[in-house]
Amino acid sequence: MKKITLSVLSALFALWIFTSVASAQGDQPPQGGRTIMREYTIQALAEKLDLQMEDVQSRLDAGDYLWQVALDNGITEETLPDFMQEIHEDAVALALADGAITQAQAELMLQRMAARHEKSQSCPRTDPLRQDGFGPSHGNGRRGGCGRP
Repeated sequence: MKKITLSVLSALFALWIFTSVASAQGDQPPQGGRTIMREYTIQALAEKLDLQMEDVQSRLDAGDYLWQVALDNGITEETLPDFMQEIHEDAVALALADGAITQAQAELMLQRMAARHEKSQSCPRTDPLRQDGFGPSHGNGRRGGCGRP
């Protein structure tokens, strides 16, 4: 009797763990969103710079960042943040036109982009280029960042 009770309890516990993990994963945004948008971002960059997508992709595969491709093709460090903002906005428009994202998702992405861009323009920077492909920034840091106490 003890073995049966223990087996049933173990099975119920395992079932509880499995359903808890499954339900927690259901609340998460779908994985791969960055990958989908990355393709549209590369397409937007290639179109804006009049390059072939394959050439841009080969640069990225070699370890370059999007901002490096932009700088090597005539974009200046001063105009890079605005240029990259335009590229990301164009990528959202391309994804929306292809049906890869919904209008609501596009609007949310554009709102978040605008807020980040506005904040990045108001923060003083000492390092002109970050090493993650998104140009000027040092992150938010504590208490809102930008050197605020």
